[in-house]
Amino acid sequence: MKILHFTHGFYPEYGGTSIRIDSLFRNDGNEHHLYIPEPISIKTDEFEKFDNINVFRIKFNNKIKFGFIKKIINSNKLYKSVKKEKFDIIMAHNPRLYASAGFKYAKKNKIPLIYEIHRFLLEKVNFKKNIFKWIKDKIEYFIEYRFTEKMVKYSKYIIVQTEDLKIKLLQLFKNLNKDKIKIIEAVVDLDMFEPEKISENQKKIKNEKYINKLVVSYIGYLNDSNGADMLIELIKNIKEEIKERIKLIIIGRGPLEELLSEYINQDFIEFYKNVEYAKMPFYFFLTDILLIPWKNFTRSEYNVPSKLLQSIKMGNLIFASDVMQIKKILDDHGILFKADDVNEFMEKFEYIISNYDKLKYLRKEVKKIDLTKYSTNVLREKLKLIYYSCLE
Repeated sequence: MKILHFTHGFYPEYGGTSIRIDSLFRNDGNEHHLYIPEPISIKTDEFEKFDNINVFRIKFNNKIKFGFIKKIINSNKLYKSVKKEKFDIIMAHNPRLYASAGFKYAKKNKIPLIYEIHRFLLEKVNFKKNIFKWIKDKIEYFIEYRFTEKMVKYSKYIIVQTEDLKIKLLQLFKNLNKDKIKIIEAVVDLDMFEPEKISENQKKIKNEKYINKLVVSYIGYLNDSNGADMLIELIKNIKEEIKERIKLIIIGRGPLEELLSEYINQDFIEFYKNVEYAKMPFYFFLTDILLIPWKNFTRSEYNVPSKLLQSIKMGNLIFASDVMQIKKILDDHGILFKADDVNEFMEKFEYIISNYDKLKYLRKEVKKIDLTKYSTNVLREKLKLIYYSCLE
């Protein structure tokens, strides 16, 4: 089958979306065409081929000041950029800019549409804080709601990551057929993230370079919703005796990168802006304690971070916020703090470092979590059934 995708990114941007696409679609027996925006900060080719995944990068117009108009113009540009080929299925991923391009293409060419919803605009808006922001957010919510209503009605199938998001969509759209919503969970390559595959040379690096150090890692996009602001607060306030005991590895990029750069030139910190996905098992192997300070946004209520699953497989001590999906999976196999509470985050972090020997049993406990339903092979089989059903 030939499948056309509209989505917001792929390699060389190493993030959750890129990993999900690679894990689910690479060498799956189908031909995938991805239309994505050209990265702003990374030089790339307009076309690149990753085995059966063909990536077309489209230069967006980012000079337009008004976000709403910019989204419409760039969505149309993405839609019109598709080369004239015959596709069997369209997969439209949100945000709305990309989903809208998929909707137009599917409707015009009468091709089955699969809509993958990663998140939905459901944040609670505080009227007291800023009346103008409240009005803006109310308008944006109304537009998002009406667009999603149109998408779920037209789509052959809707893909979500969790049962909770499926339930939420059914609550929001009363006439939506529950059988249209299919759950394709967050994905982890269980063969790739395997501690037994770590080489002797990699083990030597761990034993020599990080001897007598606890390696603490933050892996992810550097923005507020991922908790990068809390990471910065931690670095600013960390005690000298804690600094001496740890090596903090930060892997990521994002809007808080510039602010972070003011604090990373310290001996206890290593910063890597972009690490290839193939090298990530090594960094999880180096890690003793993984930080996942996700904020309490709708994404964290309804989605699962791939790094959580990868970290579980590699047997890290996981220190994470108690947002719904992380809490459900991790339970008492890791250490949780109250989401958005920076003081509790810093206090518990200090406690973990000071009491690591008592807590390291959690590294064995976390590996008892069954990850079968998140495995690449299981999810590919589920997707295959959806594809075939689209063409019936």
